[in-house]
Amino acid sequence: MKIIGFYGSPRPQSNSRALVDTVLAAAGEQGADTEVFDLNALDIKGCTACFACHKTPEAFCVQKDDMDQIYAAVKAADAIVIGTPIYMAQASAQTILLLNRLYALMYATDTGASAFKIGPKKVVMIYAQGAPMADHYNTYFDINDGAFAMMLNGEIVKRIVCAKEFSDEELADAREIGHRLACGL
Repeated sequence: MKIIGFYGSPRPQSNSRALVDTVLAAAGEQGADTEVFDLNALDIKGCTACFACHKTPEAFCVQKDDMDQIYAAVKAADAIVIGTPIYMAQASAQTILLLNRLYALMYATDTGASAFKIGPKKVVMIYAQGAPMADHYNTYFDINDGAFAMMLNGEIVKRIVCAKEFSDEELADAREIGHRLACGL
């Protein structure tokens, strides 16, 4: 089982990073192969909407940056964990940049329908916010979850929301989903 994680926070000691690390550590305890990407430390350019990636199932983004390693890791992964802080009522710029560039994982068929270059993925979304009410941004989370699920040909299997600071319950949720992911759910 291969599980990859993404840190969408620019802060090295963030709540979202701690929860991503907890999921991956728990998965590793069960024998999963894990890898994590710090989006803030990578050189990732914005999507230019050139659509070169959509021409064939083999074509990927024509931009040459650190997304190349992410595409390879996503393709090889069975599950993906994405952690992001909530800034101005939405995911961090680093996380949205990843989402935009994941568009290259799709292509248009001869009929114009969208198809995927990757097999289905199990996805865990982790959000950390300053608002004390965990459900404060649920409408946004639903939209964001749907966008990531679509781009990753995936299914959101768990959403963890950290309001203010993570609790023992959120850490337990992160450990449990890590164990479950490693066992194939």
